[in-house]
Amino acid sequence: MSKEVSLMTRRISVLTMEMCPPDIRINIPVNSCGLFHFYKSDEIIKTGEWATRKALLEFLGKNK
Repeated sequence: MSKEVSLMTRRISVLTMEMCPPDIRINIPVNSCGLFHFYKSDEIIKTGEWATRKALLEFLGKNK
C-alpha cells in the first residue's frame, strides 16, 4: 500500500509543478529520510542545507 501512495503522491507533485513551476526547486534524495527517522535529524538537516545551497547557487547563476 505504501508504494502505491508514494507513486500517487509523486505523480501529483510532478503535475502540480508542471502547472505552477517554482522559482527555486530544492531536491533531496528520496531515500535520505523516512517517516520515523527522527534519530537521523542532524543528518537530514545537513542534507537539506546542502541541497538548498546548491539550488540557490544554480538559481543565482541563471539570473545574472
